[in-house]
Amino acid sequence: MPRQNFLSKDFFVEVSEIEARRCLFNLPQCSPHIKFIKENTLTQSFRFLYQPVDSKKHFQIDISLLPLDNTYTQVGLHLSYTNGQVLTTDAGAKTVLLLFEQAVHAALRGDTSAEVLNPLRETAGKWKGFGQLFSTPVGSWLLGRKKGVANI
Repeated sequence: MPRQNFLSKDFFVEVSEIEARRCLFNLPQCSPHIKFIKENTLTQSFRFLYQPVDSKKHFQIDISLLPLDNTYTQVGLHLSYTNGQVLTTDAGAKTVLLLFEQAVHAALRGDTSAEVLNPLRETAGKWKGFGQLFSTPVGSWLLGRKKGVANI
């Protein structure tokens, strides 16, 4: 994987740009770990800081809005570390990007009490070592074949 210091994701929502802009200000209410930093009027983007509970890494997320017509808006998420560190194989950053997308959708629905970015969901995607391998059906098939059981 090439070295890069950001992750990006684009998606479309069925709301106008004005409504999306208004709803993004409610995004910090979805989680206590999200803090609004600033709005850049030149690039029409918002900058948020995301501070996970169990990590010393802080993420900076820029959200840009591009109006397509009166009913659709393109939302662009741009995630990076606050210190500019290179993202190599950090699955936690990808998880934060996906959870932040869900938080944007929740804010656009007006569901700010959803607790989309809760700490339990952040750690759900992390590798837990060999204990996780043994708990999967494939792991038990590979490592603990029982007699009298058909192999798949």
